[in-house]
Amino acid sequence: MDAENSAAGYRLLLEINNAIISNLTRESLFRAIAEALRKVVPFDRAILYDAENDVLRTFALEGPELPGHSHDLHHDVSRQGTAAGWVVDHGQSRLRRVRAYVCVPLMARGRAIGALLLQSFAPNRYAVEDVPLLEEVAKQIALAVENMRAFEEIARLRAKLEEENRYLQEEIKSDHNFEEIVGQSRAIKELFKAIEAVAPVGATVLITGETGTGKELVARALHNLSPRRGKALIKVNCAALPAGLIESELFGHEKGAFTGAIARKIGRFELAHGGTLFLDEIARGSHH
Repeated sequence: MDAENSAAGYRLLLEINNAIISNLTRESLFRAIAEALRKVVPFDRAILYDAENDVLRTFALEGPELPGHSHDLHHDVSRQGTAAGWVVDHGQSRLRRVRAYVCVPLMARGRAIGALLLQSFAPNRYAVEDVPLLEEVAKQIALAVENMRAFEEIARLRAKLEEENRYLQEEIKSDHNFEEIVGQSRAIKELFKAIEAVAPVGATVLITGETGTGKELVARALHNLSPRRGKALIKVNCAALPAGLIESELFGHEKGAFTGAIARKIGRFELAHGGTLFLDEIARGSHH
């Protein structure tokens, strides 16, 4: 290689190095590499293959399609019977003059992870002298491909982790708000939806159901989801209150208000101020 060609080769390697540093996506990286490469080794079509198991995947491409060489991005190509497949399998470059192409392996840690293929409409476009420079270029591209693979895998894992985190946050939210309600049936899920819809409103809620069906659990869930969750949840079992004490229990009384009222009593309504008052078995209590 004469001094002029040597200088052009060094400039090419430097340009490709700069392209690798400044481009993160496959398409922008290979476009920058192709623009730098075209100045030194002309081509009509450039394809970068990524070796995956028994196939080659089109990692990136540049230039128009050549007759008989129809490729799309991410297109899979068999390693059997193709120049790129032979190059990857043998870890050696391959050149044809008449049906002009040159193909070099992307070597990383002693193995071929892909191939760079340059094609031309014009015969005799490539010479053996082009191969060493392209092999140096391919080493840089191989490092970029490996880094990009790692970057994409990290991005994939990060997206997966974020999705799992969102799911776990929903699970934690569900466990926190409905920690005592167990079930995955449609009816239970509809109940959860109803609780979540009503809790932020601040309206009075009537909870119906037979004794033992979990009305108090629903009341606690409503409280925990409401803006009042920082205050107390006050429960009153109305069925257990004697008729004559209901008013006193709910509203309180002043000292001496009636016989036996030896001290001021704070009613449940006052205790529940800013929080939630749960009147349990209110239907039974109303029968007194």
